[in-house]
Amino acid sequence: MKRPGRGITVAVLDSGVAAVRQLGSFRSVDHRGNDVEPGDVSRQSHGTKCAYLIRGLYRRMPGVAPYADLLSVRVTTADGLPHPKYVASAFLTLARLRVPIASCSFSMGSYGGELTAAINEYLRTDGIIVAAAGLRGHDNEFPKLCRGAVIVGGVNERNQPLRSNNSGPYIDVSAPAKQLSAVNKVGRTVQFGGTSGATALVAGVCALALAEARNTDRLATVAPALPRLLQKTADDVGARGRDALTGFGVVNARKLLSRIRQLP
Repeated sequence: MKRPGRGITVAVLDSGVAAVRQLGSFRSVDHRGNDVEPGDVSRQSHGTKCAYLIRGLYRRMPGVAPYADLLSVRVTTADGLPHPKYVASAFLTLARLRVPIASCSFSMGSYGGELTAAINEYLRTDGIIVAAAGLRGHDNEFPKLCRGAVIVGGVNERNQPLRSNNSGPYIDVSAPAKQLSAVNKVGRTVQFGGTSGATALVAGVCALALAEARNTDRLATVAPALPRLLQKTADDVGARGRDALTGFGVVNARKLLSRIRQLP
């Protein structure tokens, strides 16, 4: 694909994204949609690493969709933890801005009516929520109870599920989650992983899919069907069929794009 991801915006709901040269230029807003200076409040550079996996520009290790547009939306408090009210406000912002993909590499124990209503508002725009299953033992009402989200598990280099992650019938698909190359908020190459990294990769694949659909005049058909297309084109691993650790299997970008090209 020429210029993978071009014309598609991916919102990274996280701790913010630092302005490092390997990411190029991007827009940074607070949860209300007000423009702010780029920056990452996470000590672990969580938001910056996720953003790089989606659209990193370093030629030796590019992100999945290096020509996609990046929107950083900070939804955390100063300590780097996501706040339900900020997340709800962010989804309303994304609905208003018509941002097609929301990458959510976090989980929360709280999932109230305000957040539910905001998510539903975003989904009504055919927005795609890609969310991390999170670590085993951590409360994850979000995204577990989030109907309509693509919930992502992680696998290792041999496509074996990571036992340290949450599992359940709500897992949709999986992606690589070990030894992923990214950059931190000072621009150094680092290793990253877990379902946070896997989620960013799947968000990047979604950008590839929507860009392909846009280029072939299939966007109106593909956008609402993309969660199901991800499932149908995934490579089944682990237990046969859908399972609690990997969902329908590992996302396969080539099969997904091929399926989109075959649509009427």
